[in-house]
Amino acid sequence: MCLALLSSMSRVRVKAKNHQPSLRKNFLWVLLGNFIYGGAQWGIVILLAQLGSPAVVGRFALGLAVCSPIFMFTNLRLREIIATDARREYSFPEYLGLRLTGSSLAFLCIAVIAVIFGYDSAQIIIIMMIAGAKYIESISDVIYGYSFLKERMDMPAKSMIIKGALSLMAVSVLFILTRSLVVSLLGLGAAWIIVLVFYDIPSFRDAPNLLEEKVRGGSPSRFRPDFSLIKLRSILLLALPLGVYQLLYTLQTNLPRYVIEWERGENELGIFAAIAYFPIVGARIVNALGRAINPRLAKNIMLGNLKAHTHLFWRYMLISLLVGLIGVIGVYILGREILNLVYGNEYAGHTELFMLIMVVAAIEYICLTLTFNLISTRRFVVLIPVFVISNLTVLLASFWLIPRHGLMGAGAAVCIGNLLCLIGLTVGLVRQYRRLGAGLVS
Repeated sequence: MCLALLSSMSRVRVKAKNHQPSLRKNFLWVLLGNFIYGGAQWGIVILLAQLGSPAVVGRFALGLAVCSPIFMFTNLRLREIIATDARREYSFPEYLGLRLTGSSLAFLCIAVIAVIFGYDSAQIIIIMMIAGAKYIESISDVIYGYSFLKERMDMPAKSMIIKGALSLMAVSVLFILTRSLVVSLLGLGAAWIIVLVFYDIPSFRDAPNLLEEKVRGGSPSRFRPDFSLIKLRSILLLALPLGVYQLLYTLQTNLPRYVIEWERGENELGIFAAIAYFPIVGARIVNALGRAINPRLAKNIMLGNLKAHTHLFWRYMLISLLVGLIGVIGVYILGREILNLVYGNEYAGHTELFMLIMVVAAIEYICLTLTFNLISTRRFVVLIPVFVISNLTVLLASFWLIPRHGLMGAGAAVCIGNLLCLIGLTVGLVRQYRRLGAGLVS
């Protein structure tokens, strides 16, 4: 049934519109796609917590903590690079070639790390299965970039909706039947492969008008990587600061988790990771809006329309502040009830940690807003020193606070890091505004 649905959707030809899609419509598509996909990923954690144990959640969280920073680095945030490539400097085959090269290196690097750090065989299998799923996801991600470039957010949104629903269904059925995390992850990887093969690639090939350009080697919709070293090197030099930033950003979230697993074990890691999933709902909203407006922000910069750029940015900032405030107030009023309903009584005793994590999330949403604005200016190197300092601080704070204060110490460590990021990103953005001209801050 799912394959039939995917096949029928892939046969729909995408026709480029003469007018620019509305920002509201694009945001709603991105929000819907991110919300359903993120909800499905969270649903997997809830399933593991309800039918498994904190230790099972901990093994899953550790696998993600090992794989995510490395793939985030090698992905180089090419989706945003493509989306802000208003001058069409590079072709899709060149971006695809760099993505496949980076993802292959990431997979090999994760295998080496899993062995070097001495994880048991079961955990190594879990780590490598998650790495395989991330590899497939990275290919879909680079396809999404060109849809974002033309502000056609409906295409990746539909892909994420199908992928989220299919993966949650596969993992749920397999875990209920087998109670095996390994078998369930096989279902996750299979679901992502199905969506890539039967929807993402056909949708890209069926949309030749999406790019409005001719590239070397044939049609612009040709799904074939170009491994030209000169072009790959050029894109890499442009995107490397953003890749380093993404590595540091992801590490900042995961550094306390490594220390928790080292000091406290898988059980407490599972509790921390499960509660830390709640802010992802708000982050999906902030990310969705950022990805929807980022091409528009970049075009305003390119056209010198600095006033429109500033106006759009402040609207984005206001929404991000509101999302964070709603989360904090909601947890303050109903924190224990929410934890008990979603995860069970074993998690309900950690309401103070829940509140701290939501405060941290509110700060993170503002940081994401500032980051997207910096990305739209394509001055990615500004992000690196900010996150180097914050990561070092989080690492030191984790080793100091977690042995003494447990999971609350982990939350406090991330909070300190986010506050440093907020200060650093604000300073960096103000300096960038001065470079662009006084009109940007008027």
